[in-house]
Amino acid sequence: MTVVEQKKSKVEEGFNPFKIAIKKKVVILGTAPSCKDAPFGNPDFDVWGVAHCCFLKEVSRLDAIFEIHTKDIWEKDNAPFHRFPNAVLFLQEKDAKFANSQAYPLKEIRDIYKVNKGFEYEADYLSSSLPYMVAMAIENKYEEIHIYGIHLLMDEEYFYQRPCLEYYLGIARGKGIKVYVHPAADILKFNYLYGWQDMTDQTRKIRDRINEFNTRMANLQAQLNQGTAQLQAQINQLQGAKEDAMYFLRTFGGESKKNDVIF
Repeated sequence: MTVVEQKKSKVEEGFNPFKIAIKKKVVILGTAPSCKDAPFGNPDFDVWGVAHCCFLKEVSRLDAIFEIHTKDIWEKDNAPFHRFPNAVLFLQEKDAKFANSQAYPLKEIRDIYKVNKGFEYEADYLSSSLPYMVAMAIENKYEEIHIYGIHLLMDEEYFYQRPCLEYYLGIARGKGIKVYVHPAADILKFNYLYGWQDMTDQTRKIRDRINEFNTRMANLQAQLNQGTAQLQAQINQLQGAKEDAMYFLRTFGGESKKNDVIF
C-alpha cells in the first residue's frame, strides 16, 4: 500500500489519534520565514501545518492541516485547503464539504493532558493551535518532532502562546521523543545559564547595539528638530516678505483696497 493509499484509507476509516503514525518523524509547521526550510521532499517525514500554511507558495506538501478555529472564522479566512487534497483536515467538527476532514479528538486530548489532573483545580492548557498539534504527535507515537516556521519571537499574542508550546515539547522530551527546533526560533532557548553565568558575550553585544541604536536615534531626532526649526524660520521669513509685498500693493498699487486679501 502506497503512502497516499494509506492516507486515503486513514481518512475513510476515521482518524484514530492513538494509531501508530505512518512515518517516525513529523514536522510541525507554522508560517514564519523558516517554514521554507522544512524537509518537504524528504519521505521520512510527515508534515503537519496550521491552516495559514496553505496560503504560502513555499509550502509544497502538507499531510495534515489543523484549523482549530470555529467555522465562521475559517470560512471567512478561506484558506485554500484544496492545494493539498490528500491531507487530513482537522476541524472542530467534520465538514461535509471536505471529504478528508476529521473532527479533532478534543475529548481524548483533554482527558490525557489536563493540568493538575485529579485535583479540584484541574484545568486545560491549550493556548494555540500548536499545542493541539504537538499533543496529537505525541499520541501518534512519533519518534521525532521537528519545529519549522514557528519563531514566537515577539508580538503580544505570542507571549502566552510560547510557554504552552514549550510545555508540550517538554512532555514530548520526557516521553523520549527527540525534539528539533529551527535555529531561527526562540523556542526552548535562553541566552545564558542562570546561576553559573551572568550574561553571554552575545547578550552584551545585543545590549551594546541597543545603546548604539538609542544614541543614533537621539542624534537623528536632534537633527530633525534642528531642521524643523530652520524650516520654520524660512517660512517666517517668507511670510514677512509676503506681508511687505501686500503692504506695497495696498499703499501704492491703487487697484487694491486695504481690506482686500491677496493670496
